[in-house]
Amino acid sequence: SPPEDEELTDLKNYLTKEYLRERRETIAQEIKSAEHTHNDERVRELLEELGAIAVRLTLDEKKESKT
Repeated sequence: SPPEDEELTDLKNYLTKEYLRERRETIAQEIKSAEHTHNDERVRELLEELGAIAVRLTLDEKKESKT
């Protein structure tokens, strides 16, 4: 593939990772808020999303280390 395609893919991957990291921080704040209001259902939902983000970031890191 042309270098431009690789650069675009790298940029997309970087932006996705940054979004996920920022989302993880936001979720952590939302969890604290939900815990404060004793909204257990919302805490569970947020923890699930947090887990999915962790899996995604871990898989991405493993993929990158192979290249």
